[in-house]
Amino acid sequence: PNVTDLHLKLISTFIANNTNIAHPPRLFPPKICSSLKRLALQRVIISLPRTYTARIGAIYEELALALPNVEFLHLRVGKYPLYFEDFKFLSSHMKRLRHLAATFDILYWPQKRDPLLDSDFSPSPSTLYLEGTMQRVNPGEGDVQRVANGLHQLWPKGVYCCPWATRKCEESFWLQLNDAIARLRASQGLEKAVAMSRYGGRKYIAERITPELPRFTYRRSFD
Repeated sequence: PNVTDLHLKLISTFIANNTNIAHPPRLFPPKICSSLKRLALQRVIISLPRTYTARIGAIYEELALALPNVEFLHLRVGKYPLYFEDFKFLSSHMKRLRHLAATFDILYWPQKRDPLLDSDFSPSPSTLYLEGTMQRVNPGEGDVQRVANGLHQLWPKGVYCCPWATRKCEESFWLQLNDAIARLRASQGLEKAVAMSRYGGRKYIAERITPELPRFTYRRSFD
């Protein structure tokens, strides 16, 4: 119960490339989520082998509910990116999350629907340092604005974004994203909005150094 740092490495013995599954196994099954919830976790890394391509049900709400006090979360789960609804789960259920590293999909972010209008939604009271990479490249201006709007509403206290790996195709996206978030904050009269995007997010968002976590290997069969 006193464990605060955890590297959960998922190893599957499931037959890869089997896509004919009526009910795909879960990446975060209830038994595992229940075990995680009993720990006083603050920093968590979850990884899945890059070679794993079988169909899995990645329900991030279950994970978010299991990690309410986590401040640092790094998801190395290959082809299972975060979508807008997943960010919403993290914002709503992980109120202390301040550093998130993950792959996410820039499509399917709402254009008009305001998540704050949902009766059961409450945004995060924390600032967020988002370190990520996109599953899809070549985003348009509309994509940037949709992601900026969504992140700003989910973390109204402030968001700073940066790529976790240098990819030429993503450089302009991250610059535009931070500028778009800064403009949203400036339009609402929030302090240091423009400075946030231009003079280093780590001074704006409380600096978090990626922890060197002890590795805990969990072997399970996805069948």
